[in-house]
Amino acid sequence: MITINKTIFIYPYELQQNLNDILIKKCNEQVLYKSDKEYGYIKSISKINKIKENRICQSTGNILFNIDLLCEVLKPEVGLILNDCTIINILDNCILCKKDCLNIAIIKEGLKNIEILDHNKFLYYDEEFNIDDKIDLEIIQYLYTNGIYHCICKVS
Repeated sequence: MITINKTIFIYPYELQQNLNDILIKKCNEQVLYKSDKEYGYIKSISKINKIKENRICQSTGNILFNIDLLCEVLKPEVGLILNDCTIINILDNCILCKKDCLNIAIIKEGLKNIEILDHNKFLYYDEEFNIDDKIDLEIIQYLYTNGIYHCICKVS
């Protein structure tokens, strides 16, 4: 769990509800399930730690809140083990997987000891894997573009 600082805005008409409920809802809409280059993929928001500042935007009348959120994140790093990745496609030269919002490819280099049987299954040593099965992977390289992490992995 890490603390992330974000600026959230609410409209004046939304103040008819409980402020804490509104802020949590806005945080979920604006932050949850998004990727951030600095923090990684934001998997969950545990709580609002602190409201640091609030002010009214003079041009719109919206209320801006600078808040600290306690979040669970997944940030790709070389060597990180990703448990329970879902196999989504099996191709001749790579296997595509998904973990939360991470797009993962096991490329030819990482396919050592893997025998692709067809586009629905492969063998890793003596264990057979199919599309939608779970597999544990290790990140060997990653890239962050357009708000999305792309990872190259090998079977761990």
